[in-house]
Amino acid sequence: MEITNQLNHGHAAAPLPKSTRLDFPGNFPQLINLRQLQLEVTEYEHQSILPWFDLIEACPMLSRLKMKTSLCGQFKGSLAWKAAKEPHKKLQVVEMVGFIAFSTAGDFLINLIHNTMSQSLKKIIIVPHKYRAFTFNERDYGVEARIFAKERLKVALKMAPTV
Repeated sequence: MEITNQLNHGHAAAPLPKSTRLDFPGNFPQLINLRQLQLEVTEYEHQSILPWFDLIEACPMLSRLKMKTSLCGQFKGSLAWKAAKEPHKKLQVVEMVGFIAFSTAGDFLINLIHNTMSQSLKKIIIVPHKYRAFTFNERDYGVEARIFAKERLKVALKMAPTV
């Protein structure tokens, strides 16, 4: 997660760590004025990215979400998920950068769509994870992302809540 410190008050802003491990609270406080959110998250074997959905749920006026994801290890825990208390009514644009369809990023996006009013969602941007030079990974993330979009996203969009 990237946090920028913009509180200066005439003093030099204290540097914040590039990343931090969070223990997610049971309930996030309502962030009623937050309209745009950019998250940089990493999935580990012991920690998925799914708990970030609770933060998004706490932002009822959020209209644009950009999530940059990376994968340190494929999550090996349970993917049990709960429905949102109330569908998101303002979210218009969702951008997933570094998207890997077989990670929990795919499940995160499906759950986000299932919990967003279909009339509000205007655009979903998926930027697949890029190959790194000199790796022996035979996966084509672009092909996987296109298959994911054709098969799973179409079904999820049909099931999104309506008024």
